[in-house]
Amino acid sequence: MNNFVKMDVAIELIADKISKTTRQYIETNNNECRNQLNNLIIERDNIYNGDIQTIDKVINVYGQELKNSLDGEL
Repeated sequence: MNNFVKMDVAIELIADKISKTTRQYIETNNNECRNQLNNLIIERDNIYNGDIQTIDKVINVYGQELKNSLDGEL
């Protein structure tokens, strides 16, 4: 997979993770969620800057989390 495709996939995955974490933060007002949200935004910025390590991390870690969460629904 070329880097532009990987970047597109990573952007979609990080957007999903940010939206779920934002929803969780709003519902719980938990500072841990807020810290995680701040880290996700930094990772998103790194993706837009073309950081291959962050892109690979998002695809491998968050992609697997999303896949595991959807396995029961499909």
